[in-house]
Amino acid sequence: MNDAQRRKIDKVDREEVFFTENAADFSGNALVDKYTPLINTEKAKILAFDALQTSGYDDRRQAQEIYENRRDELIDIIDQYVLAADIVDDEIEGTAAKFRKPYPRTDQNLIAKATSFAADALPIRAELIEAGLPAELFTEITAVRDAFQQAALVHDAAEEKHAEGTGGMSASFRLIMDYSRKRAKAVKMKYRNNLAKMASWQVASHLDRAPKRQPNPPAGQG
Repeated sequence: MNDAQRRKIDKVDREEVFFTENAADFSGNALVDKYTPLINTEKAKILAFDALQTSGYDDRRQAQEIYENRRDELIDIIDQYVLAADIVDDEIEGTAAKFRKPYPRTDQNLIAKATSFAADALPIRAELIEAGLPAELFTEITAVRDAFQQAALVHDAAEEKHAEGTGGMSASFRLIMDYSRKRAKAVKMKYRNNLAKMASWQVASHLDRAPKRQPNPPAGQG
């Protein structure tokens, strides 16, 4: 939950206190009876989404780190294959064309290239090793490819979970603010001739603005 969203929750909480303190005046009021439960339902959803995001933050960060490490490892192996193939091309024309870097370097393109490199390298294994490609990379390219693919799946799932929480929270906030505006009509009608109560409502329903950023003082001052 960001600062702007927390200010909206604070607003709703203050309004709830106002209605509790003035419950007798709004007993049986259609607008209040309709929108207060709806607001409380969306607030509960928001708190659940916020808890979900908070609990999943470390998992998401870990998934991102593993994904980036595995991606870097696969790119490094692919680059070594490309370089060795370029050397072999002097003796076996067309080799460099088979071992080109993927572009764009999307996850699927990297996985596809690693798969084709592993297969295309077998007939010229000796030549690639002679060109300097470490022999262990003939098995590591598929192992790292599989590890990267798994890391990408976990990473995507973590991102999807985060996006779901963010999207759901935003939708609930839009509903809450809409319900709050509609419920406010009951207060304005009830206290249209009561300046003191209306002033109290204005304080309760006021949505605080974000603090203004202070300009940096001129050089040599402050």
